[in-house]
Amino acid sequence: MQVGALFAGAPILTALVGVAVAVASSALRRRRSRHLRRRRQDATVEVVFALAAELRAGRTPAEALASAADTSDVLRSPLLSAAATVRSGASAAEPLGDLARLPGCEVLRAVGAVWLVTEQAGGAVADVLDRLGATLDTETADRRAFEAALAGPRASMTLLAGLPALGLLMGQSAGAHPLRLLLHRPLGWALLGAAVVLELAGLVWSRRLIRGVLPA
Repeated sequence: MQVGALFAGAPILTALVGVAVAVASSALRRRRSRHLRRRRQDATVEVVFALAAELRAGRTPAEALASAADTSDVLRSPLLSAAATVRSGASAAEPLGDLARLPGCEVLRAVGAVWLVTEQAGGAVADVLDRLGATLDTETADRRAFEAALAGPRASMTLLAGLPALGLLMGQSAGAHPLRLLLHRPLGWALLGAAVVLELAGLVWSRRLIRGVLPA
């Protein structure tokens, strides 16, 4: 009851809740988008190796794409569509170029170009794809190691972001009643608004610093 009475009639609270919900929703969407991109990046490496193996085994381009689809959940549907396109008479480079438009699959544009050049020049596509896959595998391992090294700074950033809330709870439990000032006084509204703006600015700045050193 005391907590409900404390928050009741606080006009700034509604605005802050709305801002918090919007920020949280945006952050969740970005997180999901980044996660899907990373999954696709990892899947493309497996697809390149699978295509090389299937072609070396004597499969046709359409059969190789269909078999590679079985190695990846996240790219299964687009790879099957690519296989169907190749069966209709198109070069494998065309559907691979379309696949490369998906975030995280950009490297497939190079795979399509390699495929087209080797087909026209009469080279062995599988050998080139193997070398390309090895390069991509090394880059993926480096990216994962780099992200693991950033786990500490990210944890520190999250901890620092939560310290103001912890300070408010400690002050409230000690009988200082900081929430009463922040939620029911004009001065408190100004202080709370400024604190929220500075907190969000700090989070955005910290995330940009971390994102700026991450490999694409």
